[in-house]
Amino acid sequence: MANIKVWRYAKALLLSFALLLFTPAQGEMTIHGSSNLDTLDYDLDNIHLQLTKLESRWQLSPFDSSLLVEKMRAKRLVITLRDTEKKADKTGLPERINLPFPVQIQQAEVVELVIVTPTETYTLNQVQFDLKADSKTIQLNYLRAATPYGQAQLQLNMQTVRPFVLTGEASIKQASLDGNLPYDIKTQLSGDLNSLKFELNPLLILQNNQLAIAQTATNDLIAANMQINGEIGLANDYPLKLVAHLTNLKPEKLGSYPAGLLNIDVDAQGDVGKKTGLQVQMLAKESYLQTDNAKQPLALLGNFVVIGNQIKALDFNANIASNVFKATGSLGAADSVLEWRADLPQLSTFGREFSGQATASGSLTGTFENLALRLKLAAQKLQLANKIQLEKLDGQATIMADANGTVYAAFNADGLKVAQNPVMNAALTLQGTRAVHQLKLTAISQQKIVPFQFETLLQGGLNGDTWQGFIQSLQLKGETPVTLQAPAKLSAGLQDINLGKAVLQLTKGRLEIDGLQAGNKGFVSQGKLSQLALDDLPPSVFQLPEKLKGNPVFSGYWNINAVESVNAQAQFKLDSGDLSLSDSAGVAKPLGLQNLSADLKVVNNQADLTWLLDGKQLGHFDGHVTTRLTKVESGFALMANAPLTINSNAQLNSLAWLPLSDSLADAQLDGALSMTLNADGTMQKPNLRGNAIGKNLQFILPSQGVSLTEGTLQASFEGDKLQIKEAVWKGGSGYLRTNGSLQMVDNQPNIALNWVAEQFTVLSGADRLLVLNGAGKTTLADDLLTISGDFKVVKGLVGLPDDDVPTLADDVVVLGRTEIVNDDALKILLNNLRIDLGDDFTLRGRGLDAQLSGAVTLVGLTQYLPHTEGTIRIKKGTYTAYGQVLNITRGVIAFTGPIDNPSLNIRAMRNAPSSNDSIIKSNAEAASNGDTVTGSNFSQTNNTSVQNVNAGVEITGNGLNPAVKLVSEPNVPDTEKLSWLLLGRGTNQAGSSDFAMLSLAAGAVLSDDNSLPLQTKLARAAGLDELSFGGADADTASLTFGKRLSSQLYLSYQKSVSGLLDVARLTFNITPRWALQAETGTESAVDALYTFSFK
Repeated sequence: MANIKVWRYAKALLLSFALLLFTPAQGEMTIHGSSNLDTLDYDLDNIHLQLTKLESRWQLSPFDSSLLVEKMRAKRLVITLRDTEKKADKTGLPERINLPFPVQIQQAEVVELVIVTPTETYTLNQVQFDLKADSKTIQLNYLRAATPYGQAQLQLNMQTVRPFVLTGEASIKQASLDGNLPYDIKTQLSGDLNSLKFELNPLLILQNNQLAIAQTATNDLIAANMQINGEIGLANDYPLKLVAHLTNLKPEKLGSYPAGLLNIDVDAQGDVGKKTGLQVQMLAKESYLQTDNAKQPLALLGNFVVIGNQIKALDFNANIASNVFKATGSLGAADSVLEWRADLPQLSTFGREFSGQATASGSLTGTFENLALRLKLAAQKLQLANKIQLEKLDGQATIMADANGTVYAAFNADGLKVAQNPVMNAALTLQGTRAVHQLKLTAISQQKIVPFQFETLLQGGLNGDTWQGFIQSLQLKGETPVTLQAPAKLSAGLQDINLGKAVLQLTKGRLEIDGLQAGNKGFVSQGKLSQLALDDLPPSVFQLPEKLKGNPVFSGYWNINAVESVNAQAQFKLDSGDLSLSDSAGVAKPLGLQNLSADLKVVNNQADLTWLLDGKQLGHFDGHVTTRLTKVESGFALMANAPLTINSNAQLNSLAWLPLSDSLADAQLDGALSMTLNADGTMQKPNLRGNAIGKNLQFILPSQGVSLTEGTLQASFEGDKLQIKEAVWKGGSGYLRTNGSLQMVDNQPNIALNWVAEQFTVLSGADRLLVLNGAGKTTLADDLLTISGDFKVVKGLVGLPDDDVPTLADDVVVLGRTEIVNDDALKILLNNLRIDLGDDFTLRGRGLDAQLSGAVTLVGLTQYLPHTEGTIRIKKGTYTAYGQVLNITRGVIAFTGPIDNPSLNIRAMRNAPSSNDSIIKSNAEAASNGDTVTGSNFSQTNNTSVQNVNAGVEITGNGLNPAVKLVSEPNVPDTEKLSWLLLGRGTNQAGSSDFAMLSLAAGAVLSDDNSLPLQTKLARAAGLDELSFGGADADTASLTFGKRLSSQLYLSYQKSVSGLLDVARLTFNITPRWALQAETGTESAVDALYTFSFK
């Protein structure tokens, strides 16, 4: 309705100024006056004008009969539009506007303009205009005015004859409207004063985390395009025809919403007046939300009628995937009812942050000013934004109309977890009337180890759109208890919140809030802290590093006023106490804290921060920073171009007190650091100056075998760059030296470092050792870390873990699990990085103990498996498998492509001692005599004549498709190779327990990477489903063949290798557990089988 009122403003304004300045044809009045008038009253048919404090400067030219008003200013103009029967029709328009002579007004201003109609009154401020008119046209070069809806501007060309055909442009801009949607709208106008046509094409954007309508914006801010065309009649009940298209709406650009594309059409036709109303239809076309690489179509259809301030005949339906929302009814009248329901079984449709299912229903009744509502809600397994999880949520609420209307609500949340906080059960209850009610909120931790209980009681009532009352009680029980000492006054509206004096007793300290006001108008608060101890702070807020102990006591105060500008004072200081630091031996040494303070002063947005830290063992650190805050639409911000000055000095005797990340829990950091830092630039380009000198620096990480000692640092700040002249670390008996620079470019680090290693021990531990020589370079720019260099291993030892952590295969899908794929923000490029393993590199673990040599060169991004060139050789080594130690006689791994797919040429032999040299001679003689040699069975010698066979395994092929085969010297059948490899003797000497192990080993050793045992491959080749070998010894060994005849019928045949067993079985599966089995042969029987299993 705001747009209709704007058109009424424009129509009344145009007519009033035209009739004020130009006498109409039927008038015969003559006005005489001076250049300064206190009051001017003027009646024009149904319009009355009252002008006060008029000042003007004008020129009347008798030669060309024109009037030039150089300047005109009035304090107040009241335009009263009468509802009179003298009008010829309902338009209120005269036949024409007759000018006695051409007029030009260069500067005109009305401080306050009031338009009074029979039903409403409108007020405009600071009205300014410039126009030129003659007998045919009125040219309004500009008209500007401050309205309740924002700053309005109008440019217009209009004819002086009814219906006053016009063309022009109108705009209205509102930075913020009580914190609601800010807008900048520009409309092209055409038509006349009977029927006005308009066309506008604004943009929907998200700027400074606030939704807005704008005329122009960069592509990264645009969330949707809007096209609106329409025609409105400026008489009678204001007939309207409007067609609007919201296109290319991308929800992800409006905040934390799922990606998608929405296109919504709105069609409105009818009368804006209160008689027949306006018919509105909404329809979504070609719309979807993107979820888990799938597009979920969105369907939306809504129809309703707007009559005055009422919505009638509403029928709205929307669904996406299996989620459905429906609403029907009317709203706005005392007896109107709107029913709605939402069934949301698939919340994951709305984004990766959401999961679970929910059902909600309710109703709205009454007028917009006095709505009553009912609500029912039930949800399970919820996962919401901001890391909120809920096992179960249910409840209902009723709020009746009027001040004495009953209000009731009861909601229960089970398994509530927010971020890393304990899991809680929470409940909210509300009882009373709108005017007087109580609200109680409780939350109890489910974990008994970390008890947590929160309870608060609010009492008050609604007064219009504002809740007013008291926080009667507030208590938090747990590790850091908090208790409200006395009731605190509280009021909360739609756009602001006000808290009166509140005193909170902490574990040891006390927090006194003298007042707090927050909302769209700004932020104001005063208060103080006293006897604040570290025990008062929850671990999630602050926790001392493990090496620091103690409980110093602090105090402070604040006084903040951030409305039109920021004016503030705040102080935080140490009152008493100290901290002690435990060294590597566990001996505690006090830091000797003497002074710790921080003072902040802000005067008219000019911020001044000073700090001081003094300790006998710790050292000295002081600083002074000044900058300036800027008022923005959402409050105040520290802009990139804000001026910045820094003056800081540090003389730190120890760095061991510095906190480290959880991943470095066992790390030891220490050393001395002297630093001066100055700046006189902006936040974006601070123009730094100063230097840093470090001595006796050390970083020790025992769990990883890292020990860097005797470190030194010489660096300087030059402009916006940290220039590292030299940094040296000692590792073992060698050193690592580096130099380079670090710079922030567009809030991104830009690093260039050169490295030189001289007998430098990178790692040293029981299962790892790495000593390097060489030089390299690392650069970081645009989230790309580039590493190049040439390093040689002086001495190396890598111990492989005994067992891998079990992981699921890539093709396994776990139902119900949401997989979140994080894009790597930092990409690593290896640019001709050469690594030479040297002459003393050992790889040990998982049965392997080998010395390696060779070198490889890597090129490419690590995320795409860099291209690798080079060869790694196994100089000597052993491999333990099946309880046997195999000597590696050949080992060559050649890289000519991706790092995960080298060429393989490896042989490992058992190296059984040889005592029968005639075997080799017999093989050679058999070959020279023309005996057939087939496959690996080079020797057809009877196994009984073989005394010693050296068997082993050979691996060839590549990393992605290795080929494994058994080899032996001399060459014997594969069964003999396997027996000699595992048992150290032939099959003729196998014991009673050896055959089962040989059968299992055959399936593993003689199969390839397709995970199909040799027996399975032979069975499939023969058209069977089963081919297996079993038995504990030669006497019980048997061969089994099997074939599935149908889904329930299976036929098998078992034949003893050397015994009398000869059985055929037919099995019929009745159910997954019950089966009938018939046997015939050496044993005949019919059995009923029941199968059960243990998990």
